[in-house]
Amino acid sequence: MIVCPECRGERKIRTFGVVCIPGFGASDPSGHIWCPLCDATGSISESRMRLFKLGQNIREYRERTLSLGLREAAEKWGTTPSKLTAIESGLAESEWRPPGFPKHLEIQPPVKEGWVVNGCDDRRLLHDDEQFRKRALEALYIAIDPGGGRMMSQLERNEMFRLIGLVDELSFSLVGGVPTAHERFT
Repeated sequence: MIVCPECRGERKIRTFGVVCIPGFGASDPSGHIWCPLCDATGSISESRMRLFKLGQNIREYRERTLSLGLREAAEKWGTTPSKLTAIESGLAESEWRPPGFPKHLEIQPPVKEGWVVNGCDDRRLLHDDEQFRKRALEALYIAIDPGGGRMMSQLERNEMFRLIGLVDELSFSLVGGVPTAHERFT
């Protein structure tokens, strides 16, 4: 678990005036409410931290790059201001991105050092104590992109990258990281 970046482990955050957030109640007389990001526990999971960082990047993209206000952006992107606020605050449950969101602002999963998916010949083994999971993940990578980045896939380019992104997320949740590369020539 990671210390909550919103309340810094204090479990409460300061508000401006008296506010009421559904599920968290009204602020106390000193202007504090229970932290909605960590559910007043003081810590968050790695996946929640990813959502929080992604939300910050979406807000930065909206404000600095596009110079859009919250309501204007929500209307342009086909969502509501409250949903966009939840996304930008890290409170959304999915990693939604606005249309045209730059690749360099994506939050990349941490890389698990020493793990490489090898798509050459029959040498497709991963040597680690998590062999079964890694072999299953490797099979998914190879099925999506049999050429290991040489565009030999039968899938359209965008679909291939979307599926690799999904497998990267699955990989992160199952073994704690993604390969350092998608192929090693041996």
